[in-house]
Order: sequence, then structure tokens, then C-alpha cells
Amino acid sequence: MPQPSQLSQRRLLLLTLLALATVPLGACRQDEANNLKGAGHALLAAVSTSVLSGASAPASPVQEKRMSLNSSQSRVGPAHLNPIVFEGRRYKEILNGELLDLPQRTGLMIIMDESTNTQVAVVRVYETSRDPQLEADVQDVFFTVFELDAAKREIRIANERRQRFVFRIDDQSVHQQP
Repeated sequence: MPQPSQLSQRRLLLLTLLALATVPLGACRQDEANNLKGAGHALLAAVSTSVLSGASAPASPVQEKRMSLNSSQSRVGPAHLNPIVFEGRRYKEILNGELLDLPQRTGLMIIMDESTNTQVAVVRVYETSRDPQLEADVQDVFFTVFELDAAKREIRIANERRQRFVFRIDDQSVHQQP
């Protein structure tokens, strides 16, 4: 039977691990949040079983297979591109159109009225297609360039496939560039 001080140490360990495993999932993309939830549940189950059964802590940390950021199976999220504010409108890339019930996840831009914070339009900059056999996030094609040319009244956009587009503010048209 463990001594009272050992139980206190185990409870403290459990609380510390729970605090470390807590991630603000609302700040993550949906696929990342689901992965973190699954990993958190597995960690919680392992630690809870160990602590509650009175088992001692492992001598060294558990070795886990880490995904490489350069691996074709893992992916770094989109670059952080600041919204463009011009003449009372805010232009911003949509990172997951499915969450907004739109027909595609990426390749979209939203236009918001700055004063009322209401949606003015959603613009399809480029079309993306899906292969249902592949994970959705590996098929996402995010913006890499999002710049205003105020003199020409255009927004220049490039994506991860090195495709370039121009969004004309006056007529809200999109044109692919060579």
C-alpha cells in the first residue's frame, strides 16, 4: 500500500500532466483539434491507470514516433497572412470553408464590411478538388501571398502550387496570372 506522501505525489503528477495536456482546441483547425483530443485522451488514460494503480513513474519518458514536418504524411499549417483592410472592407483568406458550409475548404476569400463586421461576399479565388481516399488536410492549398496593390485596386494572391491570381476590387473578378 502506498504511503500518504506517495499518493499526494501521484495526484500532483496527475494534475500536472492534465494541465500540460490541456490545449485551447478552439484555436486549432478541426483536424488538428481532433488529433490533439485523441492524444490527450490516450495520455490521460495511461497516466490515470498508472497513478490510480499505484505504479511508479517510468524511469525514462515513453518514446513516441514523432511526425516530421518535412514528411509527406504530415503538414505544416498555412502561413499567417494578415487580412487586408482597404476602403472600409476587410479581405481575408478562409482557412476551412467546410466549417462555413461552403463547397470547398480552401481557395476562398471572405470580404467583410469593417464598420458593421458583416459579410459582404465570399470569393472563390481558385477551385480545389478532393480525393475522398486522402485526408482532407493534405489536400488543402493555402494562400502564400496576399498583397494589396492600392494603385491598381487589386489584391495579388499566390498559393502553395505557385499559381498566381489577381482579384480586382472594383468588379470583384478573379484572373489567373501566367
